[in-house]
Amino acid sequence: MLDSDGFSKKNGIFDPRQNGFRRHRSTTNSLHNIQEEIHLTLEAKQIMCLIALDISKAYDTTWRPRILKILSNTICNGNLFNFVKSFLTDRTFQVKFNDKLSKIYVQN
Repeated sequence: MLDSDGFSKKNGIFDPRQNGFRRHRSTTNSLHNIQEEIHLTLEAKQIMCLIALDISKAYDTTWRPRILKILSNTICNGNLFNFVKSFLTDRTFQVKFNDKLSKIYVQN
């Protein structure tokens, strides 16, 4: 794991809003952020949609086509379904180290 007070912090690896894998941050911080967003949305009389999908430590073993099938058979459709689908399919990544990028890897 990267040291959030060292290399990763110095090199801006984590988004400032990320709480996972960060020293002195936890699920409580994430829940507080969600609560604040809900409060602001209600004050502005807007509509909010929250999706909570915990696939930590399971992404590589999750049967993504089954998740999409279940979602498509429920009320989850349209933009919401497309958003989840875009997260679960056609994933690629690169590793950057010393200002050099690796080749693009496909994660199926």
